[in-house]
Amino acid sequence: MSEDLYASLGVERSADREEIRTAYKTLSKIHHPDRGGDPEAFKKIQMAHEILTDDERRQQYDMTGSVDGSGGQQQGGFPFDMGGLGGIFGSMFGGSGGSGGMDDLFSMFNGGFNPFQQQRRQRAPDKVLNVHVTPSESLLGSKKKINYHKKEQCNVCTGNGGKREQCTTCQGRGVVQQQSNFNGQIFLQTHDCPACKAQGSILIETCFTCNGNGYKPAFASIDIDIPRSVDNGNFLRIPNAGDYNNSVGVGDLVVQIKLDPDENFEKIGNELFVNLRVSPEDFILKNDFKIPHPEGELVIKVPIDTLTSEKPLRIRGKGYYVENFRGDLIVKIHVNRELSKLTEEDKKNIMNVLKK
Repeated sequence: MSEDLYASLGVERSADREEIRTAYKTLSKIHHPDRGGDPEAFKKIQMAHEILTDDERRQQYDMTGSVDGSGGQQQGGFPFDMGGLGGIFGSMFGGSGGSGGMDDLFSMFNGGFNPFQQQRRQRAPDKVLNVHVTPSESLLGSKKKINYHKKEQCNVCTGNGGKREQCTTCQGRGVVQQQSNFNGQIFLQTHDCPACKAQGSILIETCFTCNGNGYKPAFASIDIDIPRSVDNGNFLRIPNAGDYNNSVGVGDLVVQIKLDPDENFEKIGNELFVNLRVSPEDFILKNDFKIPHPEGELVIKVPIDTLTSEKPLRIRGKGYYVENFRGDLIVKIHVNRELSKLTEEDKKNIMNVLKK
């Protein structure tokens, strides 16, 4: 069976191009391999975006259910070219792509299994929240408590929105089928049922607690583990912690990392940058310099030529973790050349160094 391109992007079949592009941008940030996402999932949303934003390819996909337009993998259809058989069988069984016709045929010969019947989308939309992380928290890993508002299943109507009865238009399946002719070939198009909005049932009595929505506003709090070496734009997925949707259940909570530099540190790639501010007299009066680091203060010797070049120092293996490899700590030297608290002899020695 072919991929459901609309489900891959989490959009309705009636979605316009802008909705499709917005969904693609959001999901590509989550699933992009460069950000730790699933390569296969990324390929699927890429393919869905390419096809559904091309009017001609989208129309062909909607008619055939196949990503290549051949009908060979059409969703809700035969895995081979049917020719005019769809119309013949439809006529024989009194159907035109609705709940009868081909449905009845496959119910008779396949014990109720119907390859034409499209299942409703099983995955609820993600709820995306931003969480701010410092470079130190990224290097060490940390725990964060997230407080947020969400949609929670109504406990009075158990998420149904009230009293419901089976939709007579789609016979409870949530989808309807329509026969189409494309270049002389007969295909069955499957669409969300307009009568019940793909839910398979009709609301006949509204729940007074949730006003028929099936959910109520709620406040949630959750503790999450921030893995070490996370970067700006990375995503963490917490299953079943998102909003409730009465059609497809509870979605996931997706936490987007926002990396904020602080006064001491900055993360660039796998390297940790730190600023060291010194004066010329420091090179005369001190032998060692203390460098702040998230894992504990480091003591290093700074070569005298740094006084004139201000060349950054690289300390191996003190940066961010990447599997079995670890980046470096880069110490950026900032020299304050204003002389103070020095004897005349000290100043003379320093000036000799600066002239070299």
